[in-house]
Amino acid sequence: MVNLSCSEQFLRLFVFIFNVAFFIFGVLLIAVGAYAIATVQDFSEFDVDSVKSVSGVFIACGVIIFLIGLLGCCGAFQKSHWLMYAYSVAILIMLILQLALGVYTLVERDHVADVLTDSMQSTMKKYDTDSTTAKAWDKVQEDLDCCGYDGPASWNVTFEDGSTVPDSCCKTVTNGCGNAVGYHSNDIFTKDCKTQVEDALADSMLVRGLCAIIFALLQLLGVLAGCCLGNAFREYERVE
Repeated sequence: MVNLSCSEQFLRLFVFIFNVAFFIFGVLLIAVGAYAIATVQDFSEFDVDSVKSVSGVFIACGVIIFLIGLLGCCGAFQKSHWLMYAYSVAILIMLILQLALGVYTLVERDHVADVLTDSMQSTMKKYDTDSTTAKAWDKVQEDLDCCGYDGPASWNVTFEDGSTVPDSCCKTVTNGCGNAVGYHSNDIFTKDCKTQVEDALADSMLVRGLCAIIFALLQLLGVLAGCCLGNAFREYERVE
């Protein structure tokens, strides 16, 4: 009976460790995608379909990565060269898909942000009559420290309670503060929400895109290790 050499045993251990990292990254991708979808639910009044689509792809990639990691662990444990070859091919396919996803996310991040902010402008007039719209705008303004699509003056309305900007524009929110402070007070946010949303969303997609590309390149190690271990297992099975 022929045993695996020390280098082959080390390679087998590396595949196990690599797949633990693979599992973790898959779970992280699922968590990031799910978090992004959950976050944009508060802004469902705006056009967030593009954000949901990208996040959905991240979740799908996370699930597939998790399954590939399971395949790799099974192949290494059972010393099956067929499973290791299948594992290597699966990683290679996933690597290509992740590179494509990463590049797409980087290239399209500004467009996705523009689609979202363009839809925001048309909803401003419904703020005082639609509670869902009001909730979405209030969360944007409070979370991003901004006021109005192009700044406070873009509201250009007087609400039923007499206020001139929503209370969520105030740095310290109190009932009716939007009427008390006016447009030129230091007590309200002066940054426009269009720029703030575009920057926040573009930065978020930039990080996700770069992470997808970097991890895809690291997966080359998994492809090489899987092929080498598959060859070792094939030789081991032939001799045995």
